[in-house]
Amino acid sequence: MRILDKIASGDGATKFLLGLDDDARIEAVFLRLEDNNKDSLCISSQVGCALACRFCSTGVIGFSRDLTPEEIVEQVELVLDDLGFVQRRRFDLSYMGMGEPLLNLDAVVSSRDLLRERFKDFTFYVSTVGVTAGIRELARRSPDFGLQISLHAPTDELRSQIMPINRAHPIAEPMSTVDCTTSGCSARPATAAPTTPATRPATTPTASTATPPNTPKPSTSAKTPSPRH
Repeated sequence: MRILDKIASGDGATKFLLGLDDDARIEAVFLRLEDNNKDSLCISSQVGCALACRFCSTGVIGFSRDLTPEEIVEQVELVLDDLGFVQRRRFDLSYMGMGEPLLNLDAVVSSRDLLRERFKDFTFYVSTVGVTAGIRELARRSPDFGLQISLHAPTDELRSQIMPINRAHPIAEPMSTVDCTTSGCSARPATAAPTTPATRPATTPTASTATPPNTPKPSTSAKTPSPRH
């Protein structure tokens, strides 16, 4: 893996274009979030994406293949080493770049385990468009992950227009897999009784409220397109 291009903006974001050994390309974005007194890295889990969200450039490309755990780890190490990164405050690592991480869950969980060996104090998040089965499996296998659900629209009608997955899995379905409070949401294990969709109001997208994943209520957010979009 190698860095093909790097673009820094004035708002603390640096976008990396990375070349893989088979000449496929992925992107990662490093963010210095001064207002929140933390840093963040948004990384890819797949080459392309099969879910075809209308607002996302990756969805236009289409799906090529999953990244391996080793490729995900190398992506993180390459970016942070290039920046000369030294952790001095909270750091969030989000599987929020190219691809749907819950459709490559084995590699996501394995890469997180490998990354923790070097970056013990990182906070890990998965951002999903609402893959219901994947949310339940994540809760079973790795409940300490932070969870962010990408809504992008307050109603099923609007969401279905911009996110094809909503036609098969309306908002109420992925939301029924999480337990929500005013502080955020955590994935509900598959053994728990699901919330009746008819009793749950439509959820309006909100900005991410980061909560360390070792607390019982990791964040739910609307997935804001990274600078690559």
